[in-house]
Amino acid sequence: MTLWSVQNQAELDKLLVILKQLGFNFRAPTSPYNRGTLRAAISVIQQHWEDLSLYIRQLLDYHTGVSPELTKAKLACVDGLDSITIDQAYIVACKIPSKPATEQIDFLLSPTQVMNHFGISQHQFTYLQKNPEFPKRPTRQYWYRPHDIETIAKLCTWGISTTWGRLPASKEATLTANEAAASLDISRHQLNLILTNKLLDSRIGPNGVISIKENDLENFKSKFTPIKLLASQMGITPSQVRARLLKNYPSAPIFESHTLDLLLTYNSRATTIKNEAIKKRGFQRCRESALASWATRKNEMPRIEASAASDYTSARTAACHLGIHKTIICELVRNNIFHDVGAGPAGEYMIPTDQVDKFWKKYISLTETAALLQHSKFSTSSVLLLDNVRPITGPITHNGSTHFYLRSDIISYLERKKQPETSTKHNNWMNLDEAAAQLKMSKHSLRNILYSELFRGQLQYFHGRLYVNRKFIIDFNEAYILPTEASKILNTPRREVTKALNQMGILPLTGPTVDGRSTHVFVRSDLIERQTQSTHNIRTPANTNFSTTPQARETNKRLLINIPPHNEPPTRYINIKCLLKKFKLSPKAFTQIFVRDGFIKVLKFSHETFLTRTAAGEVSRILENYVTCTQADAMFDRHGHTRNLIKLGKLSPDQPIPPHLSKVTLISKAKITEAIASSQQPKNQP
Repeated sequence: MTLWSVQNQAELDKLLVILKQLGFNFRAPTSPYNRGTLRAAISVIQQHWEDLSLYIRQLLDYHTGVSPELTKAKLACVDGLDSITIDQAYIVACKIPSKPATEQIDFLLSPTQVMNHFGISQHQFTYLQKNPEFPKRPTRQYWYRPHDIETIAKLCTWGISTTWGRLPASKEATLTANEAAASLDISRHQLNLILTNKLLDSRIGPNGVISIKENDLENFKSKFTPIKLLASQMGITPSQVRARLLKNYPSAPIFESHTLDLLLTYNSRATTIKNEAIKKRGFQRCRESALASWATRKNEMPRIEASAASDYTSARTAACHLGIHKTIICELVRNNIFHDVGAGPAGEYMIPTDQVDKFWKKYISLTETAALLQHSKFSTSSVLLLDNVRPITGPITHNGSTHFYLRSDIISYLERKKQPETSTKHNNWMNLDEAAAQLKMSKHSLRNILYSELFRGQLQYFHGRLYVNRKFIIDFNEAYILPTEASKILNTPRREVTKALNQMGILPLTGPTVDGRSTHVFVRSDLIERQTQSTHNIRTPANTNFSTTPQARETNKRLLINIPPHNEPPTRYINIKCLLKKFKLSPKAFTQIFVRDGFIKVLKFSHETFLTRTAAGEVSRILENYVTCTQADAMFDRHGHTRNLIKLGKLSPDQPIPPHLSKVTLISKAKITEAIASSQQPKNQP
């Protein structure tokens, strides 16, 4: 067989992809085994199935004892091959005479081939890898042998039984290790110590993390109490609690592990020393009230005595019960999420126990909301905000743990999202990609436009994504026009349309943006007022057929209909070159007279200077009636004569512009004409 000659880069890329799928060894490309692999890849591209049969025969010769299913699995993930073609090629390969190989090569399957063989996704394969029984490979070697495939097949059965980690294997409620540690008010390391000593049963739960049944955790709580939690309830340090336990119960330790003795105690012993403390002096000042400021507490809170403490829960205990941080509990109290809150003997928040128990029935956390919406936690609040679903507390643009929503609002929102007309649209905002597609422009150009000062407020940034005001995008095409469309209307090349519009006195609304680039936007009404036949000389490209196509003529007719004919186009701005040429004034003199001291303001664009029609009218009125000293010298045809006349008092300057707005001397043309006439009269003879 003659090796195939690659004609273009696309074919080469396709060949390299197929070689990787077949497991081609690029370090030894000239070996007989790899040459056969190369011929197989070429046969797939050229659809020469006879060569593919030879490759399957090669697999059978080099890998004896491998099942046909695994041999076919090596080809099943190759682009361009289906199961029918592979079966037909395999039947033909079995009829080809065998050529015993000089050496046997290990039969290996890549992760992609394994996933295709078992019909599982990348997420499911990753879930299987977290199982301790999953075959371990050396570092950076991800190929699997036939006996590894048998182990993975057993694990697939386990993955199906656990629904691939998305739901627990049993319908019983479970907690993660982090949630269980927070519920017990202990660290993960301390929880691992409890699990190691088999005081709690655990299993591999969703996403391969440790899972603990709620019933097992409740049974554990009914037997044991963490000393740290007991210390927080009593308002003393854990060392003081251990000292009291040792004093009241000097018998042998509870556990064989000294660390567990410092961590846990029986509930009966905890209740005994807690009741003794209440009888003596009530609840002492706990650490949370020592750290909190008295100025931040509400003095009008009712005081909760020790006898009524069973109906109330401290902020710390409520945080442990709900699995959230104590500072968030305090924030919920300050936002009136919990009502009828009292103050304990030491000034700490005391929340009614029934409200704490019913909290999750009324409210929903950001993490649970993200799971229901199948969104990332970091973008969920932004998506909800765009749909006018706001949290009950916390900053609306911050995706922190302080976000809680009414459960009824989230349920209603999910029902609305099931409707086809509202499933993918936000009420007031659309993302930047959708807006750019609707305007038929690039995302980069649209972002440059919206970054300008003119359109401030139309763009919002929510956690890495840009959103645009929906109403603005709908109205944009009616109010504004881009250079690409303007070039078609004016029948002008795209690179010259901005210059052509400048000659007409039409300037863009947007200038350079924060990144130094410009995306020009023009007012559509200004261009519509411009007739297609203009006195301006605009070069037309030779290869354009815009003005001759019926669609283009219909577009021009729609845009330029009912425009009264006139000789000169209406302009919003006047180029100062026209004024300088008309009044024979230099740019430097114009700047010194009108611009330097602030008499008028000019607009500069594309190295050109423009005036508004009002400012241009004022400048024309002054230049028609007044001249500078240099212009007057030209009228006298004598250099410096005008200033000499002013010094001699024979000529007085005028001030058409206030002195604080212009320092240039201007003289009336009428006075200059009179001075010239008087100088030309003959003197009287004696």
